[in-house]
Amino acid sequence: MLWTLLFIYFLHLQLVCGHFDQSTCGTTKKCIFVPAGCEKQGDCKQMFSYNATDDGWVNMEMTSSNDFPQYNYMAVGFSEDENMGDDPVTQCVFTNEGNANVYFSYNVGKSNTAENESLEMIHGHKGDDGMYCHFRQMSTKHNKFAPNLDREYQLFLARGLTSDPKDLGIHSLDPSSPGFPHITESKVNVGSVNKRSVAKELHSGM
Repeated sequence: MLWTLLFIYFLHLQLVCGHFDQSTCGTTKKCIFVPAGCEKQGDCKQMFSYNATDDGWVNMEMTSSNDFPQYNYMAVGFSEDENMGDDPVTQCVFTNEGNANVYFSYNVGKSNTAENESLEMIHGHKGDDGMYCHFRQMSTKHNKFAPNLDREYQLFLARGLTSDPKDLGIHSLDPSSPGFPHITESKVNVGSVNKRSVAKELHSGM
């Protein structure tokens, strides 16, 4: 019985991983795995990838495991520091029917209001295997909801539960909680990476 449950769990995990192609990490895109090193064991709670194109768009992917089945959103925040407030957020939200859409919002203190432009949903999936969202976002310089992505930000990778796709529920505020957002150790420039630059870094051994 135990082996059957473990097999089902890893099968579900592979379904989400099947949407998120880890084989292209470091070649055509850069990836963040939560917790660090989880990709080697296949037990990641969250995965995030980014890849900029020459036309100003940045492709992004987010995944979440199904350790909290009630969760229905994933979000990435772009912060100037390690405190999320007055910062732009992009969230992928699933309906009760499993349909996904992606929105901009602006984190003011701990509340969010949403705006949706310069943002395109590509593919979303939610099931017993977890959540997956693939979207692309335009880099802008004059819209507080859509940040200039060709800058360095501390990335906040959050997930949680919301009843309104344009008004996120607050994520866990307890750093020891599994629902607390992952914060990148250093600032990241998601707009500086494209297929050529990633390949160049690998070729040069960086």
